[in-house]
Amino acid sequence: MRKGALFLTAGAVILVAAAAAARYYVLPMVHQVPSDVDNTLKYTGTVSMINPTAMASGDTSKMFLTNVAVTAEQRVKAVQVSGRTVVMSSDTSVKGPDGAAILTSNHVFALDRVTLEAATPPTGNSNVEPHTGLALGFPLTPEKKDYQYWDTTTQTAVPAKYSEDDVRGGRDTYVYRVHAEGAIKDAKIQAMLPQTLPKAILPLLANALPPAIQQALAQFLPGLPESMPLTYTSITDTTFWVDKKTGIVIDVDQQQVIKAQLGGVLAAAPLPAAFDLSLKSTDDTVKASASDAAEAENGLMLIGTYVPIGLAGLGALLFLVAIILAVRRRRPRNEITDQTTEQA
Repeated sequence: MRKGALFLTAGAVILVAAAAAARYYVLPMVHQVPSDVDNTLKYTGTVSMINPTAMASGDTSKMFLTNVAVTAEQRVKAVQVSGRTVVMSSDTSVKGPDGAAILTSNHVFALDRVTLEAATPPTGNSNVEPHTGLALGFPLTPEKKDYQYWDTTTQTAVPAKYSEDDVRGGRDTYVYRVHAEGAIKDAKIQAMLPQTLPKAILPLLANALPPAIQQALAQFLPGLPESMPLTYTSITDTTFWVDKKTGIVIDVDQQQVIKAQLGGVLAAAPLPAAFDLSLKSTDDTVKASASDAAEAENGLMLIGTYVPIGLAGLGALLFLVAIILAVRRRRPRNEITDQTTEQA
């Protein structure tokens, strides 16, 4: 009987230790960005832009493309994991109705696997871009507070401001709004934009300008060079719906406006936007992200709550049985001692 009680006690201790290990060791290992992440997010929207082909050919009849339907795909993939650091790639392609790419964007970041803040790249990885703050999503345990978010176009960190609570795809979410504005520093976006404006195009643009600017333009037009350099600024407004329990981004709504500017005497001329892109997550992407969040939450509850409670409960039961066996074993000895005392 004594050995049985000892075995039960040992088993109880092991089960309680296993419960603690599941909660404080296994859960943190699971609650981080997986090493096999490979997600494709899809968006739909519209674009209005200067047609670079028409500008190059001088075809003023097709100079502007307005509210052209577009689709976009963003593939986010883990390419390397080192301890608590994950190197993630983000490849985005925006395509027009004919399937031709209007805009492509490729970035690689080193992130903390839990907070998703910038992390030190693993040794030997030279493809990682320096950045500060968040770049691809939000912490796995998001809070009602502002974060710093990296804008790839201007390569600056700007506030991602907590706005409100909302429901998206059946999930409770925090809503964060990001506004980024500044000169374009992304080389690929710079390359897709016309670098110069032919003087012959200016009269066409003048029709959309205020009368005072038109008069100034007419005055200076004869003395202007045949082509004039353009500079650009980007204004991006993004709204994220982030799952409260897992940090998974459920929905995204974004608008980016790129404005062109001439130099010299025409610096004050407010040219029409060279690029105006609006994108929103597709319904299928919202549903898939919500499903992933629900699955992730269930897994975390299983490992972090149900399994530890079950193991601890079973351990407590074994310990109780061990106590009962020990008490039963001592009772006969006590009874014999009492009888001997009475006979004496």
